[in-house]
Order: sequence, then C-alpha cells, then structure tokens
Amino acid sequence: MKVLGINGVFKNIIYFFDFDHEGNLPTFYSSLALLSSGLLLFIISYFHKTNRLEHFQWKGLAFIFVFLSIDEITMIHEQLWMPTHKLFNTTGLLYYAWYIPYGILLLILLFIYSKFLMRLPKKIRWLFILSGFVFVFGAIGIESVSGYYDELHGQENLVFYIICTVEELFEMVGVAIFIYALLLYISDTIEHIDLKSTELLN
Repeated sequence: MKVLGINGVFKNIIYFFDFDHEGNLPTFYSSLALLSSGLLLFIISYFHKTNRLEHFQWKGLAFIFVFLSIDEITMIHEQLWMPTHKLFNTTGLLYYAWYIPYGILLLILLFIYSKFLMRLPKKIRWLFILSGFVFVFGAIGIESVSGYYDELHGQENLVFYIICTVEELFEMVGVAIFIYALLLYISDTIEHIDLKSTELLN
C-alpha cells in the first residue's frame, strides 16, 4: 500500500483546490454552476413553450450551457489548443490557440442572439451583458495573458498560478451573475411551473 509523506499530502491538498488543474473542486464547482444555468434555461424554455411564446432561443442557450458544463469536465477546449496552435503557428497572446475557434463561435452566437438580447427586460439584458463580459474577459482575455506568460516563463511559478486563479474567478463570477439574472427573470415572469412534466426537454 502506498503511504504518502507530508509533502505528498500537501501536494494532494493543493491539487484538489488548484484553479489551474482539472478534475478537482474548482472544476466540479464550475461545471455544476454551468449545468445549473442550463437547467434554469430549460425551465424558462418550457414556460415559454407552454405559454406559446418564443422558446427556441432559450432552449438553444440551455444546450450551450450544458455543453460548456461538459467541456469544463472533459477539457474539450484544451484538446483544441495544440492542433490550432500548430495550424496557425500562434504565439504571444494567441499562444493558447483554442480560443480562436471558440471566439469565432462566440461572434456567431452574438450575431444570432442580438435581437433576442434586445427583447429582454432592461435589467435582465444588462445582467446578461455584464455576466457575459465578465465570463469572456476571464475565459479569453486573462487566459490569453496566461498563455503569453506560459510561453515566456512556463507554468511552474507563482505569477502563472496567480493569473490562472484570477482567470477562473472571473469565470465563476460571470456564471454566478448569469444564474442571478435567470432566477430574477423566473421570479418576475413565471408564476407556476409543473416540473413533473416530461415536455421539459421536448
């Protein structure tokens, strides 16, 4: 049986809370928060559908957030890093090249959802915009800085860990604001939902 020394125990504890690693507590929290957003969006979609209101875009957002939750656990975006990096020979702020395809998809989604966003109640709309800005600033903006620093100095240093921690915190705060906006929208708009209905995902 393997017996860990004091250093091994501390390393395991650090890994469990490390924002720059996957399969630990921060990853589980982020994935759960994104999944919760997806479920709330499905609820709103169901309410709109049963009241014969526009619901396809709400359902589309729900699937997007479920995908992001899966991505957080399985690291799909990180698996795109090396192929995209080699394809475009990226460097500097584009060193972590996975956000090139993700950035393009984001711009497409912004175009598709622009009218939907403008139809939202003013307070909800601004909360959506704020949450999206905070999340993307962390996921792409600060991530690009961490990639730039990684290329120059590597990952095994305090500055890199600080950058990654700030990045993940921005992502978490962005999702938290989004969940608040969804709950506020539900409380202001939806009086009663029968969650026993099997039509929620239909």
